[in-house]
Amino acid sequence: MNTKGLSAWRFPEDIVAYFQPEYSINQQKIVGIEALARMRDASGQIISPHSFIPFLSME
Repeated sequence: MNTKGLSAWRFPEDIVAYFQPEYSINQQKIVGIEALARMRDASGQIISPHSFIPFLSME
């Protein structure tokens, strides 16, 4: 992915949150939940955080 596509990023419309349970094998139950941020490109495809986080950190 190139950074030109990321320059048109719109917050919060392009960010999607996915929630994932945290499961304890020792306790044999769900012990929490984590939120995962994902970004959509102009075509609606999900972009990996490995692609967009470094771009957002650039100054």
